[in-house]
Amino acid sequence: MRDYRYLAELTDDPDGGVVVSFPDVPEAITSGADRHQALASAADALGLALRGYLAEDRDMPARAAEGTVMVSPHADDVLKLALIESLRRQSVTPDRFQDMSGLKDWEVAALFDPDAVNEVAALENALALLGQRIRIGVEAA
Repeated sequence: MRDYRYLAELTDDPDGGVVVSFPDVPEAITSGADRHQALASAADALGLALRGYLAEDRDMPARAAEGTVMVSPHADDVLKLALIESLRRQSVTPDRFQDMSGLKDWEVAALFDPDAVNEVAALENALALLGQRIRIGVEAA
């Protein structure tokens, strides 16, 4: 099972507010007026940075650090990351995926595009075609 949680470091901004950074994903940095807002922004920043790795055809950063404040991207970002990683790992081309799925060209293109917005059900169905299933859990924040 792939886990997309990364350690978030929170520091007080001398100008006010809280800054969030990720030691394993240096491209992800954000802030908020307080801890709660900073952590809410952190999920967005992390998802954007990780989708950037895929857009640049880079491997996902390894999670080396763990601690008390672990942040995940939003669920739709996690599914998109998992889908694109599975497509690449299995060397599935857009043409092959279209044959497998029966989807239209534009639907396949959106699934392969790290920045395209897809419905959660579409991502879940695409993952299923690749032999993957999602598991959702909820834990204390």
